[in-house]
Amino acid sequence: MDSEQDLTLIDAYINGTLSAEEQAAVAERLARDNDFQELYNFTLSVQRVARQQERRRIKAMLQAVDDKSAAPEPVEESDSKVIPITSHPQDDSTISTRTPKVIRWPFASVGIAASIAIGLLVWQPTRSSNDEIFAAYTGTTASSFKQQEFTGPEGTAGTRGGEMVLEGFTAAETEAFAQAIDLLQAEEYDKAKALLKQLVKAKGEQTVLLQNLAVAQLKSNEVAEAVRHLEALRQRPSLESREEVDYDLALGYIKQGKLRQARALLHGVAESNSSLARPAAAILDKMRWWF
Repeated sequence: MDSEQDLTLIDAYINGTLSAEEQAAVAERLARDNDFQELYNFTLSVQRVARQQERRRIKAMLQAVDDKSAAPEPVEESDSKVIPITSHPQDDSTISTRTPKVIRWPFASVGIAASIAIGLLVWQPTRSSNDEIFAAYTGTTASSFKQQEFTGPEGTAGTRGGEMVLEGFTAAETEAFAQAIDLLQAEEYDKAKALLKQLVKAKGEQTVLLQNLAVAQLKSNEVAEAVRHLEALRQRPSLESREEVDYDLALGYIKQGKLRQARALLHGVAESNSSLARPAAAILDKMRWWF
């Protein structure tokens, strides 16, 4: 077993930067390879400890700067001996150079800034980590199966046998989509992805299909694939579900550590009239400034 290569693979798996096929291969290996699973669990533990140690190190560093500001400032020496002007050579013992001027650092200002920084750092643990936010809020937009999206069979008006069908879909395709939504809500993400991928292959990259496929991918740790689909959807000028796409894409960015891009999207959603405005604002409130 190449431990270094496995560690690189595990890091990419944890960060969600692998392709769908690579993610599936790693998940399958974790299920059958005990040594690989132990290395995976060990990596998770190391990352958790490293984050804790980094927080302690920064706290200690900022505290040291703050303590320095409380120390007495050095006194500047203003007195100096005058070197007499004479035409005769002077003995070295009669010459005294001016005492070097002491440069003071603005420790008082640094101390205030350090105190504020320490306060922010101590306050951060009350907020949620990226993984906690991702786990708590991903999947909010999963169901896009709405009554107004239905027409009669094959896109004609009306119903058939009392059944409603999705516009442009056959009755069988509508049933497959409904099953995919049920599987998403039941947290059967791999099965939901399989159905949605079949529908994408048959019907093309329709918004309602790609959006729900992206949610299933986010929930099954295929973050890179989900982000790729959502970024493509955002480029569509006539996108009706822009807030939903922005919301899901922001969660993907959070998982990838792209917090600046995530905040920009979430601010837009929070300021909209969408039903996602409140959860978007809640996520912004929970997000940490760093780590």
